[in-house]
Amino acid sequence: INAEYGDFSMLSWFLSLLLFLFACILGRLDQLYSFLSHRRDDRRWFLEGWGNCPTEIREWFPEPKRINILWEHDWQTESACMTRIGYFDSPILPLNVLPVESQKAYIMFILPKHDPSFRQSFPIVVHLAATGDQGFSKRKKMAVTLIKYGIGSVILENPYYGVRKPANQINASLRKVSDVLIMSRATIEESRSILNWLYENYGGLLGITGISMGGSYACIVGSMTPFPIACIPCIPAHSPLPVLVEGVMSKVIDWKSLAKESNMTSEELKKKLADFIHPFCHVPSYVAKSSQPISCVTVSSTHDGFIPSHSIEQVLSTLNQVKSNYIEHRWIRGGHVSAILWHQQSSFVNAIVTAFEKLSSLEKHKK
Repeated sequence: INAEYGDFSMLSWFLSLLLFLFACILGRLDQLYSFLSHRRDDRRWFLEGWGNCPTEIREWFPEPKRINILWEHDWQTESACMTRIGYFDSPILPLNVLPVESQKAYIMFILPKHDPSFRQSFPIVVHLAATGDQGFSKRKKMAVTLIKYGIGSVILENPYYGVRKPANQINASLRKVSDVLIMSRATIEESRSILNWLYENYGGLLGITGISMGGSYACIVGSMTPFPIACIPCIPAHSPLPVLVEGVMSKVIDWKSLAKESNMTSEELKKKLADFIHPFCHVPSYVAKSSQPISCVTVSSTHDGFIPSHSIEQVLSTLNQVKSNYIEHRWIRGGHVSAILWHQQSSFVNAIVTAFEKLSSLEKHKK
């Protein structure tokens, strides 16, 4: 018997080692992906330097702005769901900072099959994009899987991405540092407005989720929402700063253009970037102010090449300080890219389902 247990222990140790090595290899996938997607000089970030960012960009609206959604077509029935594409003027349009192509926000609305003439109440989650995730197709796969659990979705196209991409921008590579702040402000305000529209028109449980950059935005939006919400940030960072200066993304930034414009050393550039971006997009600053119940399930990668471990820990430790809410942290083996490729339909979907289940329990307990 002892020998059998010894063999089992050895086998268990060996399998654990294999899983660890596999996770490390998947972490290297982050570096390979970053290199291949930005190997051309014209695909580097910030080729046009720092840009201009008015003070108004850093001032949030006290309340979410009301929106008027115009639909491109009526509900279309697919095999597993009903879909509809619409658009509305971005709430930050009056600030005159968005490129012409980004001024209208586009969404895909996905619900379980039902008679649309009778408005039913479904749990609905808003999906925010990862860096470079253009169009609806990738997130639509998650949304269709969520239909099996009776959960609807609204997918938001980021400004600067897809149909909202400026004509002079190649792929998803932002041309100026100021584009990061404008994209962040627009995405977050648009998400707040969508949630407010859903709250007024559908009345069911609501949630916000996102992957990578979208996960960080989801944390901020969830914290600013004036009603109970399910918040599911998947592989989020506590700020774009460590992603840009420490992770593999640091190799795709055109530091020469930034240095030429600023006449600064490498360390001075990083400090200026920190002063420019960090205070505005610092997740813990918003989460700490949350006053409404949040049912939050996070998903993080064990070997993330894009997000430094200290940044992940800051997200988790901040959420742990939020009181009277449900908070759960989950880990998946591997890196950033492998999480996006292989966990959207499983780990991310499961986290969304759990967050809604816990939010439902919180609401019933409150009643």
